[in-house]
Amino acid sequence: AYFELYADIWSGSMNEMAAEVNLDQEKIIDNFWINLAEAGAAQGEIDSAISPRYAAYLIDSQTLLFFFAMTSAYHQKRLNIFLVENSEQFPYEELIDKIVENLKLCLAPRSL
Repeated sequence: AYFELYADIWSGSMNEMAAEVNLDQEKIIDNFWINLAEAGAAQGEIDSAISPRYAAYLIDSQTLLFFFAMTSAYHQKRLNIFLVENSEQFPYEELIDKIVENLKLCLAPRSL
């Protein structure tokens, strides 16, 4: 139920509530992801040339799509089309692995 409410707040179906609630929640979520990105850069897991805000945006975007997939059959099927080849079911564990793999490809330090 929490994921459904969270996903619904970010969707067009609750625009009035979203306008009031989102900014406060966004600041908390944004700070969490930015701190995570800064820690990842400090540990060498995220390329230090990538802005922590940009890294946070990528992580947040992937997480939000996962939340949508957990609450919407449409988004489940959509993510399956892109990330899970030849699968009739929606394997969350495999999807999480692919999202983490994609984030690593986007954010990992580059070797020259």
